[in-house]
Amino acid sequence: MTQNNDSNFLFVLASGFLCDPGEASTCPATAKSNQGDSYEMSGAGTLEAQSKSVRAAGTYTHRSPSGNVLETGVWLAGELLSFNSYGAAPNAVPRQGWATGPALFALKRLPMPSGPVPTGGLAVLRIRLLPLQAYPETPCCK
Repeated sequence: MTQNNDSNFLFVLASGFLCDPGEASTCPATAKSNQGDSYEMSGAGTLEAQSKSVRAAGTYTHRSPSGNVLETGVWLAGELLSFNSYGAAPNAVPRQGWATGPALFALKRLPMPSGPVPTGGLAVLRIRLLPLQAYPETPCCK
């Protein structure tokens, strides 16, 4: 997640730079239902915390408790229910350009990074699942 200003954020969900080829435990993101089904998801979008607006989309795979693929499709964010910012990442460095900062103790002005800052947070979204392909569940044993 990067913060563009006080309440605008760009975010990724289990995609892009978050998915290190050597680390498979974080990608895709997985949610489990009470019945044991799982939903593997990835995607990206933007959110505006003050107005509680969101624009985001991604892909998903729905699996049975036994791991069989039941359907695949896309998800679309419809509503930002809540957002809790964890703040800037430790030692975070903005991604674009440099700006001149304020004078520090009457010393010469020091260059300060400007642009989006990597941050963390928890966004709860209401999403819509749009299946593209349904698969019949195959029993494993007879």
